[in-house]
Amino acid sequence: MNDRSVTLDALGLKFGTDKSSSHHNYLTFYERFFEKYQDRQVRILEVGVLEGASLKVWEEYFPNGTIVGADINPWTARFARSRVKIEIIDQSNVEDLVRLGMTHGLFDIIIEDGSHFWEHQITTLRTLFPFLRNGGIYIVEDLQTNFGPMIPHFQGV
Repeated sequence: MNDRSVTLDALGLKFGTDKSSSHHNYLTFYERFFEKYQDRQVRILEVGVLEGASLKVWEEYFPNGTIVGADINPWTARFARSRVKIEIIDQSNVEDLVRLGMTHGLFDIIIEDGSHFWEHQITTLRTLFPFLRNGGIYIVEDLQTNFGPMIPHFQGV
């Protein structure tokens, strides 16, 4: 059983993810949806690994879970551990996404935190949603890239 006195945000702050209250504050919101999965043998996919901080959060928060991180950068393979699998994929490539889903799905939680390009977000959702368990959670992060001054940078690829 995991220590329920430690919040998801506290883990985010501990490991330095931008998902914590120090930046986006996503984890405070996520906790109410994730807590029912906390002690289960959950399968989580995060598209977009960056420095691996959030992988550490998921690994500690879900002690019985399997975490799959997917990223285009081969150097992210260094974050693989016993319960953390890393797949090197291009999220704009449907074949890569299908292979990922066929290899590791069905997922209980999918978190899309990849390139933030609109087309990549849409392709990833369309392709990976069928690999989400019935009743699972699919999150697309950083939708602020779809508005205001960020539009020119993220609208097209």
